[in-house]
Amino acid sequence: MINCFQAIGQVVHLLQDMAVPAHVRNDFSQGHTMVRIEKEWPSKWFGNGFEFYVKRNNRAPWFESAIKENFTDPFLTQFWDTDQLNASYNGIGMDTLGLAEYTNFNFLSEYTMFTQNFPFPKAEHCEVILDYVPEGIPDLDRQYLSSTNGHPGEQINHLAVISYLESFRKEYFPNVSSRQLPVFLDETCYADYAAKLIPRAVGYSASLLDYFFRGNMKLAADGEGCYIVNPMDEDIQGRFELYYDNVNDERVPVNNVDSYPWQDAVNPTEEDIFNMTAAYMSVAAGGQSNPLELFAIPQDAKVPGEFMLVMKGRMGQETINAVAASKITIPLIELSLPTEKVYAITDRHPYYADTSDPRYVNDPAHLGFNKIVINAKNISQAGNMTGGSVALQVKYRLGQSNQFTYPPGATSNDTFYRIVAGKEGVSLPSGVSTRLEFNLPTELPLWATDVHLFLIYNGTVGDKSNALCLGYKDISEPTPVDITNRMDKICLYNKLYDAGSAGAIEAGDTDGDGVADRDVYAHALRDLALRIGGTTYTTPYLDAGATARPVLALCDYARSGVIDVSGRVTKVQDADPFSHSNINYYSSIYLTGIKNQMVYYNSFPTCSTSPCWIRHVPWFKPYNGFYSWGGFISINTPYPSGSVCSYTD
Repeated sequence: MINCFQAIGQVVHLLQDMAVPAHVRNDFSQGHTMVRIEKEWPSKWFGNGFEFYVKRNNRAPWFESAIKENFTDPFLTQFWDTDQLNASYNGIGMDTLGLAEYTNFNFLSEYTMFTQNFPFPKAEHCEVILDYVPEGIPDLDRQYLSSTNGHPGEQINHLAVISYLESFRKEYFPNVSSRQLPVFLDETCYADYAAKLIPRAVGYSASLLDYFFRGNMKLAADGEGCYIVNPMDEDIQGRFELYYDNVNDERVPVNNVDSYPWQDAVNPTEEDIFNMTAAYMSVAAGGQSNPLELFAIPQDAKVPGEFMLVMKGRMGQETINAVAASKITIPLIELSLPTEKVYAITDRHPYYADTSDPRYVNDPAHLGFNKIVINAKNISQAGNMTGGSVALQVKYRLGQSNQFTYPPGATSNDTFYRIVAGKEGVSLPSGVSTRLEFNLPTELPLWATDVHLFLIYNGTVGDKSNALCLGYKDISEPTPVDITNRMDKICLYNKLYDAGSAGAIEAGDTDGDGVADRDVYAHALRDLALRIGGTTYTTPYLDAGATARPVLALCDYARSGVIDVSGRVTKVQDADPFSHSNINYYSSIYLTGIKNQMVYYNSFPTCSTSPCWIRHVPWFKPYNGFYSWGGFISINTPYPSGSVCSYTD
């Protein structure tokens, strides 16, 4: 960054030097290019008279106005040379010339007065004018050459001054009076030069800075993705990257949900994916890009919502190594669980024994959740979001086979799927959580993996219209809520027995009379009621050793949804002489969401070669051949207290 601004300053300095006639007419003085004492022109030892004059006088009006160029589709070198100037130049327009051309064409320097090497200004385009000195100083009227006799460029009243010795030459040396007029430059000439050249140096310098920083890009988004908007009048093409400053004051790239840097959402290339480059594309003047991946909102940003959009490539006439950058500020929306503590829930799945049950799903690769509910909180400092449109994008990979086993089936790898739902007229007051319900036009499959939610708001924020706001949440993958009845087993003295077996009865017979002194028998569950997400789901009967899957949910990875379970314990063995109580667990069971997704790592020892992507999969526990994630597990009371056994297969 330091080198960049140093280089810009050096270029601006050199451009401003081109407003000094001697610098563009190969007329350098001691200290610039001369490496020895100049014998022919000793005055060159003392530097440039025009520069000294400006330094001594420094008149404010010279610097208060700026004359800018009028280039069409410019590129850098045009600021000093447009290749228009030649010996036959007929004056296309001074504001279409580079500054070096303009200065060379219209002005003289001390040692390039009407020489063959510099055809302009021409002597024949000049006329002699007389400047009258103040009253009371006789015989000091001064003759000047004015370029007002057909010069095809800037008209300079005091282009050069005629020596006082001219009249003496005519009178006493008539034989040499036909030679070139003895002319030079005085402070009156310098004043005319400065009035023309300094405003142009100011204007061209300002335009050059504008040119360096002209890159102006914006970011737009909708349910399909985000877009780079090019409001400029020149095309841009190259690699687009999005950065943010983290809490350690490091500028780092923004990643998409896979922690890949930004990619083209439509046609990601192999280079984009595996070499982790940014999106490469063209954006026409006044147009917008193809949709890009919506990106994960960084959690370690120093200033949340502030980004830097950078393009490296081609811009206008700059065909290589052009760089454009724009600061992007996006008001943020915080997404969280609604009051139900789940984002979505369904009792439709393929785990019903009765395939005629209307809740039975035979295609978990396409069917599943049809509604998502979120809380959206406006956490920006920009003000209220009022009356805008919102779109929810659900992005996911798709499992190619059963995802509720261990290990789960493969996924669609680099292929993502998107479901988009929208709402109009949405307001999100600052600092307030607002409940938003989205009916999905297509269902989120039960076999979905790598599930991410994006919320895109377009509308008024504070006093700004057409503002873009974003929210993002990495939520759980479809998570089964199971009820497992492991009362087909009993843990006695840290050993697991089949409930009601001879071994269990013997272990439970503490007085040796052949009868168990405590309940060591198997039990069924009846009239089970599971309440989650504000809805109760019933299971009439669950035999000993069986698992029921009433629902599947989308939630957070951490403990989120609260599960209430109630039901009756009943005997299944005639030999069971014991009475049985009901089960009632209220607000004591927490749902933990499944993480079934690719996770990016960029350090050792997690990666054998850094960086790497590792798929995190859930561990489903097998109970009598049925793989269960979690929920409610009912077991017989172990004996003695503190006995521990494993109930998995």
